[in-house]
Amino acid sequence: PSSSGNSERDAYTAAFNLTKSKRFTDAIAAFDQMLVTYPNGEFSGNAYYWLGELYLALPDPALEKSRQSFSQVVNKYPTNPKISDATYKLGVVYHRLGDRAKAMEYLTRVQSQYPGTAAAKLAQSYAAELR
Repeated sequence: PSSSGNSERDAYTAAFNLTKSKRFTDAIAAFDQMLVTYPNGEFSGNAYYWLGELYLALPDPALEKSRQSFSQVVNKYPTNPKISDATYKLGVVYHRLGDRAKAMEYLTRVQSQYPGTAAAKLAQSYAAELR
């Protein structure tokens, strides 16, 4: 691995540790900086996923920023391990934004494209509550 890979990993780890410490605003800044420094890095998809989660976790959730972050994972990183979770979370975010039809679209998509995953099971339960 190149030294740049290690520093990207270090930046990702530092941002993730801020997340685990519930320092959400600091974590958002750290992930944002990581994406500026390593725009096409190995951990970019994961960084966008965690940004989506962090924006939802804020005391006053930034739903649109969360939607944009999860959309980045779904649209730009289709092989990312977080793809099923990001697709599910888009369903949740669209519901919270008041777009029930779009929420159902994503909840259905995660069940059909990623059957058997934890995200698909969550999507099935969430969709059942919306019906």
